[in-house]
Amino acid sequence: MSRAARPLAPFAPSAPRRLLGLLLLGLPLAACGSRPNVWLIEVDTSKGDGVACSQTVTENYVGDIVDDSTGGGPFTQTSASAGSNFLFYVKLLDLGDGLGTLNSGELLLPGEETEDGWKFAWTESAVTESELAHEAGYRYGDRERQEVTTRITLELDSSSTGTGRMAIEDLFERTRSESDTWSDEVIDALGNRGSLSWTTADGDENNGARSEDCDDTDCVITEAQRCAAAAPLTATRTALKDDDDFSSLVGLESYGAFRTTGSYTWGEGGVDSGF
Repeated sequence: MSRAARPLAPFAPSAPRRLLGLLLLGLPLAACGSRPNVWLIEVDTSKGDGVACSQTVTENYVGDIVDDSTGGGPFTQTSASAGSNFLFYVKLLDLGDGLGTLNSGELLLPGEETEDGWKFAWTESAVTESELAHEAGYRYGDRERQEVTTRITLELDSSSTGTGRMAIEDLFERTRSESDTWSDEVIDALGNRGSLSWTTADGDENNGARSEDCDDTDCVITEAQRCAAAAPLTATRTALKDDDDFSSLVGLESYGAFRTTGSYTWGEGGVDSGF
């Protein structure tokens, strides 16, 4: 990762309740028939993979970028956190032909039956784009994309219990692009230094109006952070069947937190962080 790239915000184990709801409520289904189909789900956050994050930065600058991935030093600092399990109710509906849905609050997730059990998945995504353009040919674009994916697998051990796994993935990506060169008319209005910059061995280098800094007509920098976590779950069929009973439970959730670990070294050699 280039030093010039602004670090992305790390995955927050104590995410807002809205985000936790999106991450947690995607769960399994069973062929229900006339039996009650309200299940109590518990996700054991003390087990599984915990939270792991990775960051990448790509750019098309033609010069040499300073790489800070080899930093280090005599000090090593570690951190870890753990929280309670997740606990909540879901209602499962069999749609036939190996398809189903679940409902928990305002969330509705599709699923399908496979040889290994039921699999559910849903991705919430949002894209934000902005652009500044000059009639003489200059362009600056900024695009942000965020995705939150929930994946659930469930194998029914009996008519009343089941086991499975919940995995979540959170992706944030930002791409900035700017014309590599621009005309005197744009320079008069904007200046001769652009919005994109890089940290090199000679110091910070800025995209200049008259210099060809990149290997395309546009300079492009893409920063991305991907975080993921997974944990096993258990499902217990309840005696609740009536819609009114479920409506009284759907808003009840006990939120926990996935395990997280982190470490970095620092000192004379700089900083080398990792998850």
